[in-house]
Amino acid sequence: MHLIWLCCSAFYAFLLRDSAACVLCNTLAFSTADKLVSGLVLGGAAVMAAEQKDNWNGGELLFAGGTDWAMLGRGGGGKSKANPKDELERQEKYPNLIEPHRLKSLLDVKVAFIAAGSSAAHCIVGDVNGVCYTWGRNENGQLGHGDLLQRNTPTAVAGLQGQHVVAACGGKHHTVVVTREGQSFGFGLNSQGQLGIG
Repeated sequence: MHLIWLCCSAFYAFLLRDSAACVLCNTLAFSTADKLVSGLVLGGAAVMAAEQKDNWNGGELLFAGGTDWAMLGRGGGGKSKANPKDELERQEKYPNLIEPHRLKSLLDVKVAFIAAGSSAAHCIVGDVNGVCYTWGRNENGQLGHGDLLQRNTPTAVAGLQGQHVVAACGGKHHTVVVTREGQSFGFGLNSQGQLGIG
């Protein structure tokens, strides 16, 4: 297995690989052969192996970490006020994944890039055809779907249809993508001018 790209936030981590095998992380090998989860994942700084960049045709996405987008990054400290039964059901539905898992909804998608931000609770992925997928928290429209609905699975950004997205970056409440033609598009919170649209 050859790790191509790594991207992480405070809550989760993306791994992009070019073949199936295992991922070595902090000297622990995590087997990923048959772990399929129906739509959850990860996100900061990305690094691509320079020798692979020119002749690489996309890879497979893996993720590990928190999957409860409604709760990620929300403080609170102290004891939960939730009913213990409800809390148990929530933990079963949205587990913290301690090993890398494949995203079932992206199994047949050749992923070209992965992106997020250090404090982001949303994810951005682009495929080799230039389609941009986002998911996670969306209280400021940072997913780019024209609404404020949280998405728990990768969803193609319809507003970018016809654009070939080649890179992206996510802030805490905003996202910026770049196309092959050199255009940039931003969505989400713009209170400090972070989208670059004035």
